[in-house]
Amino acid sequence: MPPRELIDAIDAAIQGGVNMVQLRDRATTGRARTDLAKAVREVTRDRAVFVVNGDPELTAQTGADGVHLPESAMPVSTARQIAGPGALVGRSVHSRAAAASAAGQGADYLIAGTVYPSPSHPGGTASGTAIIRSIVGMVDLPVIGIGGIDASNAARVMGAGARGVACISAILAAKDPRLAAAAIAKHIDQRGSNDDTQ
Repeated sequence: MPPRELIDAIDAAIQGGVNMVQLRDRATTGRARTDLAKAVREVTRDRAVFVVNGDPELTAQTGADGVHLPESAMPVSTARQIAGPGALVGRSVHSRAAAASAAGQGADYLIAGTVYPSPSHPGGTASGTAIIRSIVGMVDLPVIGIGGIDASNAARVMGAGARGVACISAILAAKDPRLAAAAIAKHIDQRGSNDDTQ
């Protein structure tokens, strides 16, 4: 997605109810990446929490609210030292052991999955809502579900104990990101079935 189109989509998604935006850009580098991060910071300012994926230096440079770490990335303390003492530090986890480790390191929140099959993680093992239930029961941190989540299943993820859901294609691939975000936001307040087969 071209940068201007992405910024417009983020703006629309926030209008629809998105309250946290993660910049996960593994292709852009250098000045172009910095400029994109600054643009995302501006469109989210005073409207949504903004975190940068895997780059605490860019977090500090652009005034982002935090950094999100992949499961095998640097320690939480290192990321916080680079990003700044007030920065949020989250971590992706795919198991109870990884969740316990991240919590012990002082992570502020966890993104757990993969819940359902997802185009952003092709070939990844989908654990259903069971992974959310197992992690929520052992850590005292906000747990956000990720992986194949959309308006049709967000309520089930919330019903398993998640504090929120992370979506990529369900919003960015939609014809109208604002309406897509609003549809998901409507469902995350509903407690749905925990049936992993649905």
